[in-house]
Amino acid sequence: MERRDFLLTGCRACVALAAIPALAALESCGSAKAITAEPAPGSNLLNIPLSDLAEQNAVRVNTKELGSDLLVVKEADGSYKALLLKCTHKGGPLKQEGQVLHCSWHGSEFDLEGKVTNGPATSPLKTFPATVVDGQVQVNLG
Repeated sequence: MERRDFLLTGCRACVALAAIPALAALESCGSAKAITAEPAPGSNLLNIPLSDLAEQNAVRVNTKELGSDLLVVKEADGSYKALLLKCTHKGGPLKQEGQVLHCSWHGSEFDLEGKVTNGPATSPLKTFPATVVDGQVQVNLG
């Protein structure tokens, strides 16, 4: 092996090794994990175990009750809220990309408070109150 080839191979190996921690750090910027939950028959309360929010500050909840997913978010003060992941512009589904909720239909973006950060949407996301009861986050679907 010539010196040049040796140096190139060594540099590539170092770059690859340096990228591993960076990729792990990006994982925390990704989407929330998803769970499925439905309210009990005759109830409008959706229960999500606190353990599902232990590793991340948000969890995506698949529920047939609303026709769209929810994102349950832990606030800085320790309280919780739920956002309907349905764009207020034309009803497109929203995808979490780090701290942004993005609609692929027309490009609207919302923050994790539900506020519009980029149009064409002009109205904030529908939110649902959530409280902690007996180790569960209870979302009141009203």
